[in-house]
Amino acid sequence: MGLMQNHSSQEEDLLAAAAMMSNHSLPAVILNIGETFVPGLGLANRIASSYFQIDLTYHIVVAFGALAIFTGVSYVLSMAWDWLSPYIVATAEIRYDDEIWNFVMFWITKQKFSSKTTSFVAGVRTSSAYVWTGEDNDDNMEPENEEPEEAENAIKNWDKMKAINFTPASGRHIFWYNGRPFSLARYRSERQTLWSVSDSETIYISTLGRNTEPIKKLLHEAQMLYHERDGGKTVIYRGGRQAGASAEDLEWIRCLSRPPRPMSTVVLDQVQKDTIVNDMKEYLRSYTRKWYSNRGLPYRRGYLFHGPPGTGKTSLCFALAGLLNLRIYVVSLNSKSVTEDSLAKLFSNLPWRCIILLEDIDSAGITAKRIEVKEEEEESKEKTEAKEDVKAPSVDTGGANSTNPRGITLSAFLNIIDGVASSEGRILVMTTNHIEKLDPAILRPGRVDVTIRFQFANHEMTKGIFQAIYRNAEGEAEKVNDKDAKENHHKNHEANGHTHKSISKGEKDELFTPLLPPARSKYRQHNKSEEEIETLATKFADQMPLSEFTPAEIQGFLLRHKHDPQAAVDGVVKFVETLRAEKEVQKKGIA
Repeated sequence: MGLMQNHSSQEEDLLAAAAMMSNHSLPAVILNIGETFVPGLGLANRIASSYFQIDLTYHIVVAFGALAIFTGVSYVLSMAWDWLSPYIVATAEIRYDDEIWNFVMFWITKQKFSSKTTSFVAGVRTSSAYVWTGEDNDDNMEPENEEPEEAENAIKNWDKMKAINFTPASGRHIFWYNGRPFSLARYRSERQTLWSVSDSETIYISTLGRNTEPIKKLLHEAQMLYHERDGGKTVIYRGGRQAGASAEDLEWIRCLSRPPRPMSTVVLDQVQKDTIVNDMKEYLRSYTRKWYSNRGLPYRRGYLFHGPPGTGKTSLCFALAGLLNLRIYVVSLNSKSVTEDSLAKLFSNLPWRCIILLEDIDSAGITAKRIEVKEEEEESKEKTEAKEDVKAPSVDTGGANSTNPRGITLSAFLNIIDGVASSEGRILVMTTNHIEKLDPAILRPGRVDVTIRFQFANHEMTKGIFQAIYRNAEGEAEKVNDKDAKENHHKNHEANGHTHKSISKGEKDELFTPLLPPARSKYRQHNKSEEEIETLATKFADQMPLSEFTPAEIQGFLLRHKHDPQAAVDGVVKFVETLRAEKEVQKKGIA
């Protein structure tokens, strides 16, 4: 009996000692772990327990426990949300490499929540292919100084400034649209390819409910707002490489937008001008497409502008785009990155109703006539056979059977513009300085439907250029005083196209006013009336030789005296002599 009691008392002592060791070892373990992450924690615990009678280990255990509970609950809620969100939330994903990204970013900057957010991205970068570039022209930043010298200095500083764009930073932002709560989530990631590493972003727009119409309505509004900012401007796209893509992976990238050029400023025979304008208008009519379809004809139209450099070929294309409210898509066939596959991809991605411009196709490496190509191939073959000791590679001429990976073969080019898989609904405009160098296959009807020849300036052209430069803009007062200086400055600013007023499709070219140098001061350009300008234009044209100078050369001279038409008339003889001498020197240098 005594032995049993003694044995039980020993067990109790052991259990008590174990419990005491346990109580003392747990804080020590916690402090050791905490000391690893927070040096000095043990010292802080001794000070707290000695002076304040506070055991930090208890608070550490509570904090870690709360953190574990919070992490677990967050994980469970995240899993539950991922499972439930497809059933209770509608979401749209907007990718960085799509044009709709620009629509959404532009729309966001116009919303109140974008200006009120405390976390935002600020920047002036405008060179990225897909980052929203903001306004092309900000009329609100126009300096309003009345004194000429002060205005000139202000303009110099103003031109160096770029508009700062503000957009919400990465993360989730809540906003309201049409009485509904929306979530904007912006995430940034790094995209790595075989060629480079670039940044990429994705935007998610979500709203409660499974109905996707509110999001679609928001996106349509963003698209309309983005296009309305262009007003009556002509938007130009260029085939280029997006960030992180290969050198041959080309996309259409928006370059700029410019005020439409009036048709009255294009120096061309009026009959030819009326012919091409009426032909394009007829092609773009709604019933024309159905007419083509009913007869099994491909709905395409091709134009060729040929003539010496500086005669207005590109200017006519730009003016037609402005008159017909079309976008211009430009691709350089001389670029090393343009291959047959990349060019075919660009053509397949063309939108409906646009102008595709191919400039200087005579120098693009695809215009060698097939007869000449065949002769070059035979000559190359003879040279190769004559060199028995040296195994020379065959000469790549870029002809119809060429497989040059750096250029475009003639057959591939013809298939792209007029093949079975070629795009429809677009207007193809090609320009060349030497039509005689083009292969006849390019010029055949169906590929080139209308040919416009540009020539050196004759008497009527020269007179028209003079009048276009010096005639008063519509709405410009005959006399300007100090009080009306700012108002006339604003009108002249609009005459140069710096306005967001929309221009209806197919508006007559008479509604456009000619491009004029901006009147940035209270002083007029000149005091000549319309009758005096016409008289001076006749005198100027009488002194200019016929069919010797291009419209660009004449215009360049007139711009030197843009405020003094009389000085232009007085200096025309000297200008002709100087230009003839310069051309003679150039000829001798080439020879």
